[in-house]
Amino acid sequence: MSNAALMKHWRYKQAAVGITCALCGEPISVGGDKDKGALTADHILPKSLGGTWAKQNLQPAHLICNRKRQNMLMHEFKGAVDAEARVRRAIEIIEAHEQATKPRLTLP
Repeated sequence: MSNAALMKHWRYKQAAVGITCALCGEPISVGGDKDKGALTADHILPKSLGGTWAKQNLQPAHLICNRKRQNMLMHEFKGAVDAEARVRRAIEIIEAHEQATKPRLTLP
């Protein structure tokens, strides 16, 4: 079976059971998610590092999540996502503090 035929079969099989993205943990809709894209097959061991199209090496992922992972190993990707989340949270805290300490204009 060609890679394209295997991928088509895999997508139908995944869509039939309802799935979540192995990378972000959010549901993947059958027709694709507006913000995160369609269902893709993510290679657990990236092809560039010797991974194959064997079904044991495939996991469901949003297109955006799969592209974001690039050729990182899973533990590298999870670490990068955690670091990104910590930075976003720090920015939220700083912005909230700046908003709270901003002088308020009072009307007479």
